[in-house]
Amino acid sequence: MVLALAVPCPATAQVKTTMTAEQYRAALVRLAMDQGEAAAFLGVTVRTSHGYANGQPIPRSVELALQMMLLLREAIEQDVGANWRRRAKKVTAR
Repeated sequence: MVLALAVPCPATAQVKTTMTAEQYRAALVRLAMDQGEAAAFLGVTVRTSHGYANGQPIPRSVELALQMMLLLREAIEQDVGANWRRRAKKVTAR
């Protein structure tokens, strides 16, 4: 399944970003992604992903995609942790 976001992006539009190269690299570490995986996920070339990691301006769409993935990962980790704690209580209550 492919998720496509309808975001207007004229070729002449100036790239606005708040994510730094350091934050980009940290997000990839947190998501356990290498440059190739990040490029595939973001729909860019590996060279472009390397550019983001080394100071090339990061488009807002890339920043939002990574933030979404980080939030999903956090939610999954919290859910898994809550389920694990719930199961542990049931086992110890027996």
